[in-house]
Amino acid sequence: MSIKRTLSIIVLAASFLLAPLLTVQATGYNSGITYGPYLQRVTKKAATIIIVTDESAELTLHYKRVGKKWKTVTGDAGTMHNFRISNLKRGQTYEYYFSKDDARYTRTNTFRTQKKIRKNDSLRLVAVGDSGLLNEEALQVALQIKAWRPDIITHTGDIAYYSGTQANYEERFFPVYGSIIAESPFYGSIGNHDYTTDEAGPYKDIFETPTNSGTKDYYSFKSPFHIWRVF
Repeated sequence: MSIKRTLSIIVLAASFLLAPLLTVQATGYNSGITYGPYLQRVTKKAATIIIVTDESAELTLHYKRVGKKWKTVTGDAGTMHNFRISNLKRGQTYEYYFSKDDARYTRTNTFRTQKKIRKNDSLRLVAVGDSGLLNEEALQVALQIKAWRPDIITHTGDIAYYSGTQANYEERFFPVYGSIIAESPFYGSIGNHDYTTDEAGPYKDIFETPTNSGTKDYYSFKSPFHIWRVF
C-alpha cells in the first residue's frame, strides 16, 4: 500500500508584497532581552531553545508537554543562553518559558516536535528569502507566516540587510520574525549580504544549524523530507 505524503511549500519573497504597516507581536516582555527566545534543530525527540540577554544573567528554562508537569533546567550565567532539551515525545506539543531570579522572564510559547507522516498527513513548510529590511512588506509577509503556523521555516539567504552585522540581525530580523521562530523552528541560509561581515560570522553565532556537514555554510536535515541548505 502506498502512503501519500503531502509537503505544502509556501514560497514568499518579502520585497514583492505591498501592504499597510503592521506590527508583529514581540516574544518577551522584559526589556533586558536582546532577542529571543527562538527554536533551532527541532527533531523527533529534542529541540534547542536560545535566548540572548543584554547583560550576563542566569536563566531557568521551564518546559512541559501539554497536560504534563513542568520540568526545569538552569543554565550558566552569560548573555547567550542555549538550552538543548532531549527525551521529548514525537509529534507532541510543548510549552516553555524562561524565568530569572524566580520571576517569570518571558511569556509562554509552544512548539511541536517532528511528527511521523502517515497516510494523508501533510507537512507545512515556508520558504522565504531576501527579507532583510525592516519595512511594511517584510512585516506583512511575517504576519502571513505567523497565521499559517508552519512546521518548518527555511530561509534562502539575505536575512539581514545590508551587511549581515550583529546589529542588522537585532534591528531588522528579530523584530519581524522573533515571535514566529519562538514557535516554529527556523533554518537559515547564508546570502551574499549575510556573508559580508566576517564571512557570515554573526549568522553563525546566532543560528545553531545541523552539524552533519562539519560547517555552517551548508547542511541538510530530514523533516522527514530531506532538505538541503547550500550557500
